[in-house]
Amino acid sequence: MRASGWVGAPVDVVAMENGSLVTLDNARVMAAYLTGTRVQATIRGLDELLPGSMAGRFVSSAGAEATTWGEAVMTRIMNQNTTFRSLFPNGSWYTGVGP
Repeated sequence: MRASGWVGAPVDVVAMENGSLVTLDNARVMAAYLTGTRVQATIRGLDELLPGSMAGRFVSSAGAEATTWGEAVMTRIMNQNTTFRSLFPNGSWYTGVGP
């Protein structure tokens, strides 16, 4: 990214009820952050259907498959440990980058 900027499709981010934006593609967001590259994103609604190409990608520990972007985010959150879920009920702002 440092040499070529953002390459490829925008990341998908989900607009949560509290107004925050949550991505399901943390690796590219972190790479952009580390290289000072502007993130390109498509904002998705909670009730917007996931594309067929993402079928089976987000499955709960109980076996339920997400069909909307909102369900995908919540499935990812609910599949985390109890501490994470209680600290970050709408997803974490943290990308693994130090202060």
